[in-house]
Amino acid sequence: MSWGTKIMKSKLIIASVLIFTLVFISSGLEAKKKITRPSERATYHNNQGISYLNKGDMDRAEFEFKTAIELSPDYIESYNNLGIIYKLKGNKKEAIKNLQKAISLDKDYATAYSHLGAIYLSQGKIDDAISTIKKGLKKDGRIADARY
Repeated sequence: MSWGTKIMKSKLIIASVLIFTLVFISSGLEAKKKITRPSERATYHNNQGISYLNKGDMDRAEFEFKTAIELSPDYIESYNNLGIIYKLKGNKKEAIKNLQKAISLDKDYATAYSHLGAIYLSQGKIDDAISTIKKGLKKDGRIADARY
């Protein structure tokens, strides 16, 4: 085997090891990023909460969203929806807490940024509002609430 062939084989082995390592590392990162899907029961309660919210029954909607979270503690949409309920009830502290929880579970959940930015705006926290809404628009430029 010539010297040039040995070098090529060595480079090929090194490249293969590097590719394998990168694939292995990135697959581990993907596993960490996976978000668990809510159970069917949690989804049912979240949908019931939305129905009650649309009917203006805030107390029953709040109960349903809390139930969904109890069943699936990482249910992003239920934290967002609970944040909306608290916002509508005037409990901005709890609204912020729940919207921040939704964002902590999924940094790309643009809707929660939009609602959180609106609360900051209503509190006169203009810089926080602008920063938060910009983050939401970067995640999803289609969120209509954030444009206004």
